[in-house]
Amino acid sequence: MKSITLSYEDYLDHRGGYDGYCTECNGITRYGSTEPDAENYECHECGEMTAMGIEMAMVCGHIEVDFGDEEEAV
Repeated sequence: MKSITLSYEDYLDHRGGYDGYCTECNGITRYGSTEPDAENYECHECGEMTAMGIEMAMVCGHIEVDFGDEEEAV
């Protein structure tokens, strides 16, 4: 399974912006139109029904979050 790594700040920006992640494109998509727990949404890039919410993508292992120094503050 392919995955991407986001900084903690980028993850928070995408989560707060209701962006999505596509398992077919392996990237961020559906800017501003994806609920965090969404699954099987249409990807705005490839048209496949393989987009999901950012939080769901993290839970499923498609997105890794690099907490860096923020991990100590959490």
